[in-house]
Parts: sequence; structure tokens; C-alpha cells
Amino acid sequence: MFYGNHIKPGKKNDEIDTTSLVKHPHLSSEDATSVAAELNTPKHNQALVKAGDYQPGSISITLGEMIFDKFKGCLACHQIEPGYGGVSGPEVYTAANRLQEDYLISFMRNPQAWEPKTFMPNKNLKEKDLQKLVHYLRALSQEDFQ
Repeated sequence: MFYGNHIKPGKKNDEIDTTSLVKHPHLSSEDATSVAAELNTPKHNQALVKAGDYQPGSISITLGEMIFDKFKGCLACHQIEPGYGGVSGPEVYTAANRLQEDYLISFMRNPQAWEPKTFMPNKNLKEKDLQKLVHYLRALSQEDFQ
């Protein structure tokens, strides 16, 4: 469901039009297992992910935050901790726990190849910057935000 189709003007800002939302389906355990298997099946754009694109490494949180926040402007759309950052994109402080590093490299390299309607701009990042950003996302995922 594309969330942009469910936005309406509100008194303060844009609001979710709850009348346009579709109820989430309830699945039996057997159906849920079947759906999970299908979702884990490689898709047509899976060829965009190249195993080994990500080169393990590390970055200081300070340098990573400067690259993410100031140099690349990612903070405008993404939260790097609960309540800090933009909200038009997904939060990224758990991204490395949810997504594989090679996928993150591929998606940030060319978001429109994955989803033509995405709001994520193609920043034409250099390979070294892609690596640094994923190092930063990995470092963020290890922070305790409780």
C-alpha cells in the first residue's frame, strides 16, 4: 500500500486519511507460513544485490552522523534515534538489524531501480560513501535507545 495515497491536508500538517486504509488481513498459521516462504523467494530485482558489495568495516558514530546528517542530508527524511530526524522516510536506527548490508548498498546506490515511485532520491553516492553509510547504520543498530 503506497502511503502517499492516504494523506490529506490537516489543521496543522498532513494527516493520514484513515477512511482510505485497508484492514490488514488475518492469516492462519499455515497461510502465514506460505506467505513468508513466498516473500523470502528472490524477486526479479534481486539481481541488483551483489554478494560481497559491502566490505566489513567500522566508522565512528560522530563521523557517520556528520556524513548522514550534514554532508548527505539524510536526516531530513530519516530518524537516527527515536524522535530525532525526519519522518517521511523509514527510521534507520534499526535498519542494520532488519536488512542485509549488500541490499542496503544496492538500494542506496539506486533507489529507483528497486521502487520507481520511492521518495528516496538517488544521491549518486560514491562507493566509499555507500560503505561508510552502511558502517554507520551498523553502528546505530548497536546503540541502546531505551
